[in-house]
Amino acid sequence: MDLKTTKEPVFLSEVVYDGQVEQGVEFDYVLPDYYPDIFKVLKCSITPCVISYSVSGNQLYCDGVAYIKVLYLSRDNNLVNCIEQRYTYSKTIEMVKPAENAIVYISPKTDYCNCRAVSGRRIDVRGAVSCKVKVSCTRESQMITGVSGMGVETLKTSLNYCGEKLIASRQFVTREDIETGVGSGGINSIIHHDASVSVTDYKIIANKVVVKGEALIKALYLTKGTALISNISNAGEENTESSISVSEDAEVIEAVIPISQIIDLPGVGENHVCYVNLSVMDCDLEIKSSDVGENRLLSCDLTVNCTVTAHLEKQVMPLVDMYSVDYESSFTKTVIKTETMPQIIERQLNLKGLVECGEGNLETVFDSRYDISNVVCRVKESKESKESDGGEGELMISGQANMQVIGRLDNGAPVCLEKSEQFELTTQVNGLTERHNIEPNLQVVNTTYSISSDNKVDLRVTLKLSGCLYEMRSIEVIKEVTVNEDVPKNRDTDYALKLYYAEENEDVWSIAKRYNTGAEAIITENDMESDRITTPTMLLIPII
Repeated sequence: MDLKTTKEPVFLSEVVYDGQVEQGVEFDYVLPDYYPDIFKVLKCSITPCVISYSVSGNQLYCDGVAYIKVLYLSRDNNLVNCIEQRYTYSKTIEMVKPAENAIVYISPKTDYCNCRAVSGRRIDVRGAVSCKVKVSCTRESQMITGVSGMGVETLKTSLNYCGEKLIASRQFVTREDIETGVGSGGINSIIHHDASVSVTDYKIIANKVVVKGEALIKALYLTKGTALISNISNAGEENTESSISVSEDAEVIEAVIPISQIIDLPGVGENHVCYVNLSVMDCDLEIKSSDVGENRLLSCDLTVNCTVTAHLEKQVMPLVDMYSVDYESSFTKTVIKTETMPQIIERQLNLKGLVECGEGNLETVFDSRYDISNVVCRVKESKESKESDGGEGELMISGQANMQVIGRLDNGAPVCLEKSEQFELTTQVNGLTERHNIEPNLQVVNTTYSISSDNKVDLRVTLKLSGCLYEMRSIEVIKEVTVNEDVPKNRDTDYALKLYYAEENEDVWSIAKRYNTGAEAIITENDMESDRITTPTMLLIPII
């Protein structure tokens, strides 16, 4: 009888790119005629965004934009002047192999930003931005699940794992005009703005996923007549530290924009476990005239990426051992790594920050910001988890925090306080082991502040952590089987049965392999209910 081998497909997760791409930013700008001359550069910032990406073969194409914003004062007055420009760029990333249905994580950040006034009419900005990029996909591999013929006996094990992931991603733009309620004079300039998005609900309907969410937009803007000034020392020279003056006409607005999308995902059903991830790719906020002709509206173009990953548990019975009772045989093994079904993590975390004012007595705070970058998530396994795969472990989230407070001193002088520091957060997760991993999505959703009596600003930050927590499991399975029909085994024909004294915890498979017989034959002959010896006993070994 010929040797027959049965194989089944198994789907394994694979990272095809994990690295960083960088882009230099050079901006030489001559002021238009209607702009006043530059006397003092107050603040310069570069904000990077990835506005679109696509995967083709083994290449990832990314289109990005760096928003350059310069705030400056003229010599004649303290009115703020704002220069805003877009610096666009494209990147092509070579991956180690083609990636179909890829899951793409892109996290942009500013590396550095320098600005100088070359003359009263010209500025020069130099900086760099970078993107942390990780691309993973699911690849199909064939696993031996059965061998028959030529006297082969096989040992299998049950493997439950996360099967082929169904993945769909869409980038879309939501446009909304935001009413500010500004009075006569309108809006002069936008100092900064932030956006965050969250999923509120999703439903699976006929190979589609209907996603609902909301975006929170927050902006600090100045009305007409608002001034930004720089501090002047007693000697009539500018201080080395820049300070920003914001009058009482500085206002903060928050707006919620509803989001709704239908994502096509063929094959998705009610048995799938779905993870829906919304992320802000770009938020363009511009001043817009209202019906009465004054700049009272903020026009928001929000670019959002929606990725839906559907998971379905699969079971497979791979071969882990074999032998032939008729012929000499051999096999080779390989180690495969599979993912368990994910645990969907959604947590609200809290951080505190402290910014000290060394410029004088702080009277008023107009707004505060808390930006995060270089986010890394590590797993800390508990002692209980190490001993019994139970108990709670910790997710340790760390990164770089950049804090900014804009306010006014008691003498009327404006001030801008900035501080950067490392942060670390922990959150408890049941059954967490060092085999778990997660690609975190961490967003700042709210920042509040209070002025303490010792001239410091206490920041309280609310963050939202979401992601899929997978456990990676390694198993050694048979990759290839060889039976040499030219070398038959010598059979002991003198006995039909042999006696064997089995010790506690011995398994029938090892005994059968030692006596070159079948495990099922031993179990049947001895009316056993299990393939493992629970108490020392005498066994009858049939010789087949």
